[in-house]
Amino acid sequence: MKGSGDASSKNSTTGSVGSKVVKCKCSVLTLERKLEIIAEVKKGKSRRLVAGQFDVPKSTVSDIWKGREKIESFVSASECPSLTKKRCIVRDPNYEKLDQACHVWFLQQRSKRAPVSGPVLKEEALQLFAVLYPDLNVDSFKASSGWLHKFSLRHGIKSKALHGESLYADLSCIGDI
Repeated sequence: MKGSGDASSKNSTTGSVGSKVVKCKCSVLTLERKLEIIAEVKKGKSRRLVAGQFDVPKSTVSDIWKGREKIESFVSASECPSLTKKRCIVRDPNYEKLDQACHVWFLQQRSKRAPVSGPVLKEEALQLFAVLYPDLNVDSFKASSGWLHKFSLRHGIKSKALHGESLYADLSCIGDI
């Protein structure tokens, strides 16, 4: 049913005026755009003017301003600058310590130029979970494909094959050439 306001409707409704249904314009802002809004408010512009400049409701500007610390800290901690152009929402992982530990482990493996596949990362996550959360039941965390996908999105990890003989060469044996 178009415009009914139910969950299946793409357009949200704000109410009806007479016999007309008033629809609000829904737009999703990227983190990059949210950072631009935060910068404008920091310059001293009123939220109403910023809302007009970016063609969003004033309440959206206020919500972004309230969550600015979370947005700024996420962007500054991200190793992937292009992530701000695509990503729109900042969500905390269910197991923060596990997420950080998996990310550190992943970066260590990559610095060694060791290939890290999805199943290997999921297995490491299960092992780290058992160490980091000994009080919780092991069955409370599943290193599922969904977890792996969200982890990869959070950290801007792409599935790329590492190529070349240098992956497996022992560089300490080469000496001075």
